[in-house]
Amino acid sequence: MAAPPPRVSQHTTRSRTGQAPPASSLRGGKDEQVLSAAAARIAQEALRADVTIESLAKLAHADAAFAMKLLALVNSPAFARSRAVTDINQAASLLGIRGVRTVALSLLVSNFCPGDESCRVLMANSLRRAVACRLIAAELGFKDLDSCFATGLFLDAGLLQHAQHDLPLAVSIASSPAHHRVLREQAEGLLPHPTVGGDMAAGFMLPDETVEAIRGHHAAEPPATALGQIAWLGECIAGVFESPDVERARVTAIAQARKVGLGSAQLTSILDKLPAQVAEVAQALDSDVGELHDLDTLRNDAGRLLADINQQYEGVIRKLGVLLREKEQLTAELQKANDALASMARTDALTGLPNRRALEDELVRCASRATRDKTWLSLVALDVDHFKKLNDSHGHAAGDAVLATMGRVLTEQCRKGDIPTRYGGEEFTVVLPNTNAVGANVVAERIRRALEASETVFEGKRLKFTSSIGVASALGAAVNPVAALAARADEALYAAKRAGRNRVMSAPMREEPTVSAAPKVDDHGFADDEEDTLVTRVSALPGQ
Repeated sequence: MAAPPPRVSQHTTRSRTGQAPPASSLRGGKDEQVLSAAAARIAQEALRADVTIESLAKLAHADAAFAMKLLALVNSPAFARSRAVTDINQAASLLGIRGVRTVALSLLVSNFCPGDESCRVLMANSLRRAVACRLIAAELGFKDLDSCFATGLFLDAGLLQHAQHDLPLAVSIASSPAHHRVLREQAEGLLPHPTVGGDMAAGFMLPDETVEAIRGHHAAEPPATALGQIAWLGECIAGVFESPDVERARVTAIAQARKVGLGSAQLTSILDKLPAQVAEVAQALDSDVGELHDLDTLRNDAGRLLADINQQYEGVIRKLGVLLREKEQLTAELQKANDALASMARTDALTGLPNRRALEDELVRCASRATRDKTWLSLVALDVDHFKKLNDSHGHAAGDAVLATMGRVLTEQCRKGDIPTRYGGEEFTVVLPNTNAVGANVVAERIRRALEASETVFEGKRLKFTSSIGVASALGAAVNPVAALAARADEALYAAKRAGRNRVMSAPMREEPTVSAAPKVDDHGFADDEEDTLVTRVSALPGQ
């Protein structure tokens, strides 16, 4: 005959009559390792399509430790058998294949808890949810009570998994109010235990409905499936015993129970039965869950519980403060990195000038402003004379050095508000907002002279170069389309090359450009100048 359930007093009760668990139940013990292996073998065997209850009973018979555990668990009030079961074959027959597998999984999960006295709260929480789910299922008329027990056992399995890596932290989280645990896990950078538990259940090849019930047991509203609702309410009921405000948690549980079809009387019955049945299951599993309290004791002990919670949350606040500071630092670093990436995307690496993408954006912006404010906008187009010959004679690295000099001179000679850019290759453009033709020619001539006077030192050689420059200006709405303005600057640049290079040419409002300085005779005609790259940028500018 099964041993009677221990009485749960109005004060406290300790599983196994208040004694610590034997050494064999501690994590890593030889007996436990054998038991875990037997439980795992039976849980796996139960998945086979051709498995029979007789084959599972034979496996259980083969391991005395597992057989004793199975009988103890089956005879506990949590499994609500009408009479004591003393034979493994009988127990297996009563449980069925899924029931035996549930017992095996229960033993496996119970062995996840590290062998440490502080782990009592973790084991108590896990068993509380398993028993609560079974009691709820019975009240709802759910037939497969054993599967509900197994589902409930996995609700806190994720926290048991966390305990493998950081036991004090897992215990601290398990000791906080149930509805705050996911938030605490996230604050600590942990994967929330509903996700971990669901993954563990999937690893044990439990049904998809069970896996989803485990993953959704902290949802704000009850899930759609019957098993999901049982797990969801099981979490809520277990949380009543883990709350610093027991009465408020009980009232909340009554309201939540109504959502799945349970009345207040049924919920009260579950709350009354839960502590004793948890103690019995813990005894059957040889697990130490420490002192268990009924609701009246918890109400009377609310002051101590609140003090414990306040102490926990002082640590949480400190942790959140650290996280907020880290978040602010990461946000600042991310913004800095994004700014750097944006700058790199708009900057020519060789010269340090804005690139073609930036030029196109600036042209659109400056043209819009000139149109709106009825102001002048001028463009200066320039490139390096005989750049192909320079590359052929001294190499591309020398050409890059000349282009870098070009970028430096443009930066030095342009005024504040002017926008020197590298369009591509040896081609450069300077955008001159609020600048008429006269001012633009002054800037262009200053740039031409500075380039002519500059020199580039490369591998001990002093390289000299000049530049041909074209200028175009427009007032107000006449800047549009801006591609036409750029085309006029390019045509003026062509004219400068035809006139002998190393000069500035401006494009008037009429078709033919005029020379802003006296022509310089040069024996290189534009038609014979294979060294210069033809300017083709206009076709790619906005509005063309």
